[in-house]
Amino acid sequence: MSAAIQHAKNRLPSRILVVDPRQMDYDWLIHRVTAHSGQIHFLATGRAALRQGRDLTADLYLVNVRLPDLSGCDLVEMLRPFPPGAVVFLVADAYAVEDEIRALGLGVNGYLCK
Repeated sequence: MSAAIQHAKNRLPSRILVVDPRQMDYDWLIHRVTAHSGQIHFLATGRAALRQGRDLTADLYLVNVRLPDLSGCDLVEMLRPFPPGAVVFLVADAYAVEDEIRALGLGVNGYLCK
């Protein structure tokens, strides 16, 4: 394996938790992570994340801002503290400046739009 491929493989998170009702929006991520022996877990609702989230520790958390049952920002606050070194992004289906301000105010690593 070339050094460049090994470096890229080492940079991929090995455990990802996605809280989003639209799993199909992450097909590219599923393919990439599983191709490198990573694990990706999907939960469709905030309640499911609250029930299972603590048992599913991850290196990367992707939480949709607008979940069917509660705000992704509220969920992030409820799931704290995250494991040391974990990266947390709030994800939006469409950009809203209010969501970005609230997300960054929570201290997450970033706010992404699909």
